[in-house]
Amino acid sequence: MKQKNHNNQVDYFNLSFGKRLVFELYDVEYAPCQLNNLAAYDLYPDTLNSLIEERKNRLRTIFDPRITGIGIEHFKNDPYFGNKDIETGWVTTAIWENLSKEQKQELLREKLSHLEKNK
Repeated sequence: MKQKNHNNQVDYFNLSFGKRLVFELYDVEYAPCQLNNLAAYDLYPDTLNSLIEERKNRLRTIFDPRITGIGIEHFKNDPYFGNKDIETGWVTTAIWENLSKEQKQELLREKLSHLEKNK
């Protein structure tokens, strides 16, 4: 991490840790390593829009909550788990962003402790 801004490391750092676009589109025939996201250039809007619609339609057919609006209650009270409220042991992004630095550090310590115990 300390070397991320040295010489030619910036590109490698961004490929590994950088923020990505919402959509990715690659020409795997000409760029099999998939390093050049064509969605960033708006060169193939019809193809990209077609794939987006195809994905939405597929998610609708499987009643995906991201499309249907049926919330997380289904996942927290799944019959497979005996209708028990499943505790994830972690926090959502919205909660995390509102925590103080000290609260975040305490949560991370708890999580690390839990992980160490369950090795």
